[in-house]
Amino acid sequence: MIVTNGNKTMKHEDVRTEATQDDCRLCAILRDGSAVDAFESVWLGGDEYKALISVGAMVPGWTLVCPIEHEVNLTDHYSKSRFQDFVRKAHTHLQRRYGRCVVFEHGARREDSLTGCGVGHAHLHLVPLSFPLSLEALRSAPELDWRPCVMAQVQDLAAGGEYLFVADEYEGPTTAGLLARLDTPTSQFFRRVIAGRLGLPEFFDYKKYPMLDIARSSAEELRAVVTASAGA
Repeated sequence: MIVTNGNKTMKHEDVRTEATQDDCRLCAILRDGSAVDAFESVWLGGDEYKALISVGAMVPGWTLVCPIEHEVNLTDHYSKSRFQDFVRKAHTHLQRRYGRCVVFEHGARREDSLTGCGVGHAHLHLVPLSFPLSLEALRSAPELDWRPCVMAQVQDLAAGGEYLFVADEYEGPTTAGLLARLDTPTSQFFRRVIAGRLGLPEFFDYKKYPMLDIARSSAEELRAVVTASAGA
């Protein structure tokens, strides 16, 4: 289940490459809006964060919560109340429309790391799923050193390295999940796990299977939920 790059040595520090925010597709979407967005994916906005539907959404509502400023991972955000408040708001809307959601991050440390799945901009996945993703992750990769971790501890337990973090419920900074530090970069880990559990193993690759119809309808549905909530 794990894809690694055996020719690259991990460095346990954040490293910027030449692919800065000027070249980042997420930056373009988050800052400039639908002019660069094939399906107007942003459905919830804020001063520091935005929520948008992921390309390759295998299930309706698959959302990314992203800082507007260009950063590689979320370790500096997990303990921030403004981040937690925004995630809670997005999570509430998602649950209202789709039901129970899991959360996870592929914690890259380089913009060009395989762990970031080709996206050099930090993002937290909120995904409506009926099964516990943490259990599926354990089954898929028992060789990883999975450790209990609450969201506020991610920075300390990651200790400057790349990591995978997953939780089956969102409860703010006390969200309880599992974290595994990575010795080698790992591509699309949770996407592979979800695709396998759904019986769609070949559809893990969002580049090959962008599933824009699901993404477009999800964004429209969630914008309607936000509008209805504001008018209630």
